[in-house]
Amino acid sequence: MIAFTKKIYDFIKTNIIKNKVYLFITIFIFFLTLRDIIGVPLNKFVFIGIATLLFIFCDENGIVEFIAFIIPLSLGISYSFISFIAAFFLIFKRKGKFRFSLSVLFPVGIAYIELLNMFYPNSSMADYFRIINIFILFTLMFLDNHKSYNYKNILKLYLFGFFILSIFTLFFISKSTSISEFFKSGITLGEDIVNSIEGNKVFAGNNSMGLYAVISISVSMLLFYAKAANKYILIFMICLGFIMGFISTSRGFIFSTMLCFILFGVFSIKNIKSFLRTFLITLFLLSIAFLLINSVLSNFYDTFIAKMTMEDFSNGRYAIFEYYNKILFSDIKIFLIGVGIQDYQIKCATDASIHNAIQEILIAWGIFGLICIVGFFISLYKRAVMNIPKGKKSLIYLIPALVYLFYVQFNQLFSVTSFAMVIVIAYCSIALNSQENIEIKKKGIS
Repeated sequence: MIAFTKKIYDFIKTNIIKNKVYLFITIFIFFLTLRDIIGVPLNKFVFIGIATLLFIFCDENGIVEFIAFIIPLSLGISYSFISFIAAFFLIFKRKGKFRFSLSVLFPVGIAYIELLNMFYPNSSMADYFRIINIFILFTLMFLDNHKSYNYKNILKLYLFGFFILSIFTLFFISKSTSISEFFKSGITLGEDIVNSIEGNKVFAGNNSMGLYAVISISVSMLLFYAKAANKYILIFMICLGFIMGFISTSRGFIFSTMLCFILFGVFSIKNIKSFLRTFLITLFLLSIAFLLINSVLSNFYDTFIAKMTMEDFSNGRYAIFEYYNKILFSDIKIFLIGVGIQDYQIKCATDASIHNAIQEILIAWGIFGLICIVGFFISLYKRAVMNIPKGKKSLIYLIPALVYLFYVQFNQLFSVTSFAMVIVIAYCSIALNSQENIEIKKKGIS
């Protein structure tokens, strides 16, 4: 018992007390628990304050790690405000020393187009900077040519954030109904559950949970492939991602998860040995999925099948897609520079939100905006693979990014800040390839 207690103490001392990022994250979780689980009323500035202290005392890598950690928790905290403070401290810690290429013109182009669309009654500078800060943050973090990060830790902390989200979500479900009744009834993480939560709480609805879950699965599988974390923890996270994604009954989650498995199967096959390894791992994961579907998730399977066999399979999204296409081609100005992403529904005389990322970009910023976004994504990719030697690039590191881009074709992208911030995880997954090559090179030298 004494030896076990000493091991726990040594773990806490090494991994939490001496690591400032983990220490502040522990404090952050403690106050989230006080507010959401115990019910202590806490102002949002408590969490903003903790984040600010972390940004002050930690380096740039710590800032990016924290940003990744709170992505799944964004509904319950002032994520936009915290990301704005993060951008400020990234500038402050660099002391104005940046090395940007011409690729910085792409986010500048988006900022300019959005500014041109500001002249509407409901537009505000606060919303403008909330949207543009996403691009400022990405530019500061990833387009500076001399900055690299501990991508492995960033991805692990995203998974930890998703784990915390899952725990809190199950707690709120138990407050609304018992866990067993929830699993029996087939109720999903829609408005009925969300509306039962008073105030800002750590939670996610159907589409958000579907996104965080499939990204958690793809990142866990990537780390498993790269042998970058404990395989048992990663298998647990894959199962947790599958459970939370499946109970959301998000169609996007199901299709994206299928794509994830297919891509891993195709990209990881190099020879007979790798084929057998991939086949056995896939068979194992599918077996777990089958067992879950036929046990605790059986009711959600029925709910999902009911959604899949609806008369209108798109749940009205085809009609929305057609409506916005008419708007797009109704005016040359809209076609070229859009209407701006602020309150685009009001400007387009509808209450319905777009559920396709490409269409969202076209309506918001037009064809010029789409060119800027494509250029911006290409720039991020080139920066992520910049340090990978020729012949060492592996397609498997692209999978979380490809799954993400596929998923947002069923949902929003830049109009929902938390959805857009998942780009951080997509980038770090690609850049992990460079970190793995550097570590292999170091081992070879030693």
